[in-house]
Amino acid sequence: MPLNFTEKGNGTLSSVSGSQRLSFENIRSFRQHFEQGTIPMRFALGDNQHQTLIVAMYEGTEKLLNQDVSEFAVLEYLEGLKLTAKELRQQG
Repeated sequence: MPLNFTEKGNGTLSSVSGSQRLSFENIRSFRQHFEQGTIPMRFALGDNQHQTLIVAMYEGTEKLLNQDVSEFAVLEYLEGLKLTAKELRQQG
């Protein structure tokens, strides 16, 4: 089962081709990496906000999968979610 992204030594994901289309396997891998990447944010966000972030990720990636977007679009969406969560936390 080949994945369409590579994992760099620093723990970030790099898209092999931004124009490749998503499959269910791709989206599952992106979701798993997102969940693992947000574990450190859980303490800062709190359990409720962290759970909301995870639910938003699942709902958003499902919509993106149904829209047949590129892998890059999914990565951009996931990074945007993280930034939004951090900004909302800083605002109180």
